[in-house]
Amino acid sequence: MVSRNVWGISMTVMTVTEPSSPRSFSQRSDTGTGPRTPVVAMRMFTPSRLEPPTAIGLARPPEAGSRLGVRCAKPRALGTVVERNAERRLSDSNSTDQLQDEVVNKATWMIPNALALVGSRAGDERNGMTTSWITQLSMEPVLIGIGVDNEAITHRLITDGGSFTINLWPSEDTRPFVKFSKPATYENGQLNGRPVSDGVTGAPIFDEAIAWIECSVVQSHDLGTHTLFIGVVVAADVRDPDRRAAAMSDTRMKYGGVKRGGH
Repeated sequence: MVSRNVWGISMTVMTVTEPSSPRSFSQRSDTGTGPRTPVVAMRMFTPSRLEPPTAIGLARPPEAGSRLGVRCAKPRALGTVVERNAERRLSDSNSTDQLQDEVVNKATWMIPNALALVGSRAGDERNGMTTSWITQLSMEPVLIGIGVDNEAITHRLITDGGSFTINLWPSEDTRPFVKFSKPATYENGQLNGRPVSDGVTGAPIFDEAIAWIECSVVQSHDLGTHTLFIGVVVAADVRDPDRRAAAMSDTRMKYGGVKRGGH
């Protein structure tokens, strides 16, 4: 008779010397005072083939896909759950028609965006345009991307001229953004009364910008209502590093969401 402690539970195991088929035994607990503890169908073999016994209420060590020795259904794959949730949401959206434009607008308008004037030129024609769709796309080479409405004059000038400038403006002076929300007039070296100079590509650079970046177009992608122009930086300057550049949040202007007019 051997006393063992298995998984924190005391039990007594009797070794049967003869090889036999499964048998049932009853033994008192180790305290000698408790009720008789049933021990089930221990399969006894010769010592060379002795298997660990299993008692009622005593589980074997956990196996893969089980918990505390009790087999459980294997969890469904995450992809399956995601797909079913997506199908449920799609079904819900169909029942309430399509996603409302107002919701799309409100959500996209909350994306933090810079605000700048884009300078463009093709031949003798120049333009300045307010934009908030600006982002850096690569570090080596340094690439800048801007999104331009396909119907805008700026789109045509960048397509034909092959370059553009990004002109950052001080946050406390946002009036130019309103004025350049429509096609600009170039006269006597000025766009809408704001002095400009030609960059190395010929695209106009605003003299009042606190910082500017000039790019030569290397790629363009028509994405639907807008084209993504990707330009490699060929020149840049920071004129006033202590002033904060304007952002869309500095104005009451909104741009994004569903289709709107361009210039």
